Amino acid sequence: MADEGEPRPASNHIPPGQNVVVRFDLWRRYCSEGIAGDRTSPDTARKAFKRSVARLQEIGMIGVWADYVWPVTRNRTNRT
Repeated sequence: MADEGEPRPASNHIPPGQNVVVRFDLWRRYCSEGIAGDRTSPDTARKAFKRSVARLQEIGMIGVWADYVWPVTRNRTNRT
């Protein structure tokens, strides 16, 4: 997001408070570089990325729509 984020496109699918998104393919490339190693096959890296995306969506950490992905921000209340 910090390196390659871009303004959110006009869309009802991206929350109005989310002002910066990143292209999904770019995010995949960044993640693949972090997953892949000399001993990691492209197929293994692809499967790991796919599982990670599904899990991050499942637990509400990211939003994905069309070509875009963004971190989900939550309002946190202060607990005393």
